[in-house]
Amino acid sequence: MIIKNYKLFVLIILTIALFSSCRQTQEVAKRYYIIEIPSENFIDIDNTFTTINKYCEVRPVNISLPFASQRIAIREDTHELDYFRNHEWAIRPSGKMTSIIVEFFERYNIFKGTSTRYWKIKPEFHFETTIHHMQLINRDDELSAHLNLEFRLIDNQTDELLFKHNADNYQKLDKNNINLFAMAVSEMFYKELFSFSKKLTSEIE
Repeated sequence: MIIKNYKLFVLIILTIALFSSCRQTQEVAKRYYIIEIPSENFIDIDNTFTTINKYCEVRPVNISLPFASQRIAIREDTHELDYFRNHEWAIRPSGKMTSIIVEFFERYNIFKGTSTRYWKIKPEFHFETTIHHMQLINRDDELSAHLNLEFRLIDNQTDELLFKHNADNYQKLDKNNINLFAMAVSEMFYKELFSFSKKLTSEIE
């Protein structure tokens, strides 16, 4: 009786171990991605700007709700949106994009000063960003990165919209690789900052 119970116990343990092993082999490691400043030579345009001798406050980037979390969105059809289970942004894109804008404006001296918050100085302008779409597009098993955005420069004293820049960009990916998607979003976002700043500094003194 003891031997039979022992055999049954061993069988149960082996079954549990086998089931646990199968579950572990089926689990896929989650991968994380980040939006970053691209290498300086990725864009072939003049990177010299005329500095606007005023201060600018950069407001947090506003991202449309379906794309605002750490989940990476993929559009399979016109009104069908899904999210990857094992691929995510390492941090929420809004915070990273906001810091990229500040760093860009400071690096190229677009304004006399740029910050997300001022204490002793009253900035003349504030800068707003809206991301309408930031997603992968899957058409005929080919992936493209899609970034639809709007930049706005607003006068703090009058609330007048001084300058607006819209862009709706698609970039086909050479491979079905999420890292290439993160790279494409980074490059498209940075390129539009260049375009916005070129037009802005040529029109506003």
